Amino acid sequence: MRHVHAAALLAAALLAGCGRPLLSAQLEIPEVQLVLPAQSFPIANAGPENLCDLVPAACLKTDLSYDLGAEVPLFDEPGFTVDLRLTRIALTLTADPDPLSTISGPADLSGVESVRVLVQAPGTSTWTTIASYAKPVGATPASVTVSENGNLDLAPFLSGGKLGFRVELRYDLATPPPSFFADVEAAFSIVATVSYREAFL
Repeated sequence: MRHVHAAALLAAALLAGCGRPLLSAQLEIPEVQLVLPAQSFPIANAGPENLCDLVPAACLKTDLSYDLGAEVPLFDEPGFTVDLRLTRIALTLTADPDPLSTISGPADLSGVESVRVLVQAPGTSTWTTIASYAKPVGATPASVTVSENGNLDLAPFLSGGKLGFRVELRYDLATPPPSFFADVEAAFSIVATVSYREAFL
């Protein structure tokens, strides 16, 4: 028996003590944080698979995935209905240092014009933007942070407990940024409703 089932049984006992019918209960997980460290964006050596679909010029895409099911093993449990909400997503870009360079200090990422983070429901062709960044006029950042709070139900975007998403980056062709790595961090809240009839009978 998984720990999630044990928690559901505990919730059932609490409901029974309150004199309420044992039909269903909710399990709430306020926050789950996941980080994909050092994802590579090879601007200097980008291949066809890295080009954005609609506007390939000066636009790179990277497909990534969070395995939420590995952290919270209840998405495929019988009797559970899950409401998965994005509470924060951050993409921190850091320039890839050139080991042959004699210049010290952070590299210039001012060529990064915009960044979008998108998700796609399995079996569909529609992408939904969940976070974005646009460079302020005149900015010359050494790092770029994409962060946006949201209240989007991501349950329809799950496949086997995994959330796939895409990062699209547009840059200035006249001053392209160097290749870089990005740490991609996301936080989620989860509310799981369990039906006792389906889960335990």
